[in-house]
Formats: sequence, structure tokens, C-alpha cells
Amino acid sequence: MLLSIPIGTTSKILQFPIFDSSSTTGALLTGLVFNSAGLTAYYNREGAAGAATLITLATATKGTWATGGFIAVDGTNMPGWYELHIPNAALASGAKSVSIHLKGATNMVPVPILIELTATSNQDAAAGGMTNLDAAISGRMATYTQPTGFLAATFPTTVASTTNITGGTITTTTNLTNLPAITSNWLTAAGIAAGALNGKGDWNIGKTGYSLTQTFPTNFASMVITAGGIVDADVEAVTGDTGAATKLNRVLKGNTTATVGSGSTTTSIVTSAMNPAASVTDQFKGKIVSFDDATTTAALRGQSTDITASSATGVLTVTALTTAPVSGDTFTVS
Repeated sequence: MLLSIPIGTTSKILQFPIFDSSSTTGALLTGLVFNSAGLTAYYNREGAAGAATLITLATATKGTWATGGFIAVDGTNMPGWYELHIPNAALASGAKSVSIHLKGATNMVPVPILIELTATSNQDAAAGGMTNLDAAISGRMATYTQPTGFLAATFPTTVASTTNITGGTITTTTNLTNLPAITSNWLTAAGIAAGALNGKGDWNIGKTGYSLTQTFPTNFASMVITAGGIVDADVEAVTGDTGAATKLNRVLKGNTTATVGSGSTTTSIVTSAMNPAASVTDQFKGKIVSFDDATTTAALRGQSTDITASSATGVLTVTALTTAPVSGDTFTVS
């Protein structure tokens, strides 16, 4: 069983089935309790040295977390399904994944569980667990390089009245015709140059009733607009904290992007490209492979598995996928 849970989650209750090894039809095993003979549970955090950590199973009330709690979900309507109340220490920060193993009861098929401890949450529909990211970006679009002689500290934005314009009365904005050609010096730091439009067409700066200057919003002057008309701005802080932006950058740089080559199987992924490239044996051991949502093989889109070994040439040994990847499939190692 492969799961993703945000790192640092507390009071987590996990539900899963337990199969009966004596059944020839794949039936589930019923009647287990926290102190059933031989029943044990252990967890091991990625990078931990020594033996796995024993989970002391305890009685529990269904749906109410208690560390180590183990109880049937519903022996009548969902026979063979159980709850395990994961100890908070198993999901604490400091590791990227944790494995849990239950075994030992009579006729019990062992239950292996691998949990990826993620920095974000797919249960957060608003921001994916990245709080205030939108606000941080919109509030910090802070680098604008203005072309010479074009934009300045103020810019004309409004015509407050359609009257008092030489050459006639304008009734709608669609009737603004005969506008002068824009020249390199028609804008200044104070707005439109005093003589730039006087006497040209239907415009006259000396007339009253309309405004030709408007102050830019804060930080607009340092924004960068590319040649393609795209706003280019760095995220300098998250929730006003520049250290948080640095941490986000480091998390993203810790990911590896890769492309599948030929000859892969459900348990062996042969890569044709990795960034950064593989260089030593087991360089990526213990990490998680997640296939892109637009990868070539539709059955693998969004599917994840763990890496149990890797070669210096970029061949990844993984827990079995449902489908063998093909050349050109893309994924991320995190």
C-alpha cells in the first residue's frame, strides 16, 4: 500500500484490509483485536539506523485516535477492515518517508505500508498546503525595467470628461479619433509632456475636465516585462519571509526530473535522461518516483512507487508498478 501524508501530521488514523492466507478466494481475515496472539506492528523512518520501531498496539475507540490503537472498522458490514492509529513520531519531520509493517496473527497475510511524507497537501483545495503563495506572488511582482523614454513614475489613465476637447464635443470613448502619433518623448516622470499633445488633432492639454496623470501602484516601477509581453518577477518572500522563499527554492531543487529509455519493466526503470544525472550506485535509493500527469503511458499518470536501488547509469529498481513504462515516459524523483 502506497500513501502520501503531509509531514508532521498528528493523530492520523489509517484504514486498510487484512487478507486471510488460508482462503482460496481472497477472503479477508476477521476477528482480529489489538492483542490477538502473534499480532505485531513496526515502523521504520527513511534513513533510520538499527532495528525498526515497535508500535505498541492498544485498544481504541473507532474514529478516536489513540497512539498505537488497533480496532476493527465494522465487523458486520466491513468484515476484515481495520484501523491503525499511527504514532505521531512516525510522521514527524526529519524523514521523507516511513514504512509500516503488520504481521504475525494466525492466517494473516502481512500488511506492508509505505507512506511518502510530503511538504504539501493534496487535501488542500485552495493552495495545496502552500499558504499565502498567491498573495506572496501578487504582492512581490517587484521588478519592472522600463524602456527608455516610455514608462515613468506616473502614467495617463483616465479622461474624466468627454467635453472641453478642442475640435468638437466627444460623446463616447469610441469617438476618440485623430490621436497624435506616439513619440519617444511624450511621457515624462511627471506624466504627459506639457507640449506633447497641444494643438494636435482633437486633443488639447490646456483644456479642463479630464485627467492625464495617474500614479503607478507600489513596486510597479521595478517589474520586468519581457519582449513577449510576459511579467517576469521573482518570489522574494512567502508571507513576508525571505527565508521561506529560500526554503521553497531548496525543496524544488531537491527534485530530479527524468525520462524513461527503452527496456524498462514494472520493477526496473531504465532512464535515458536525469537531471541531475545519476553518478553513483544507490544515489536515489529510498526516494519516490511519481509519473507526470501527461506522461506517455496513461496508466502511469500520477502513479508513484519507491526506489529500492539505483545504478550509476540511471537504472532504478522499484516496487512493482501496475504497468511497465515505455521510452519517453516522464517522471519526477523526490
